Amino acid sequence: MALGFSDMMSKPVNVSELGEYLAHYLGDELATSSDDVAQTTGTLRFLVVEDDADTRNLLKLLLNSLQVNVVTADCAQTCWQHFAGSEHFDTILLDIGLPDKSGLTLAREIKAQDPNQHIVIASGFDPEPEKLAESQVDDVLLKPITLVDLKEVKEKLV
Repeated sequence: MALGFSDMMSKPVNVSELGEYLAHYLGDELATSSDDVAQTTGTLRFLVVEDDADTRNLLKLLLNSLQVNVVTADCAQTCWQHFAGSEHFDTILLDIGLPDKSGLTLAREIKAQDPNQHIVIASGFDPEPEKLAESQVDDVLLKPITLVDLKEVKEKLV
């Protein structure tokens, strides 16, 4: 195809169709089907906080393919409920632009509760260095986030 594309999907993304595409293009790296992504046998746990459902589901599928257990949230309030509960997360992946609060503000609040919590900000643009320093995030991923990006985050934790 032109421009190096092999296939195209339009929004809203059909999750089962996305799972089929990922299985086809990732081959053996995608260890679970789109129906089985809720739990994997991995030992790492990520909390993915992303308000866009398609992006959130894609990140979950990609992380599950890396044998990472994933819990998702669509806003800061839901993130905080998971974080403040008894659940432990090796990494919290925060979208910078959440509907109810900035991801950077949420990161700062989480770090105030647990300075050792690993936090990655996901953004479509380079955040200002001063704001990143204030929020004490550990890493930044620029969208679109790839499987390679997620592998690098995982490798830093093991």
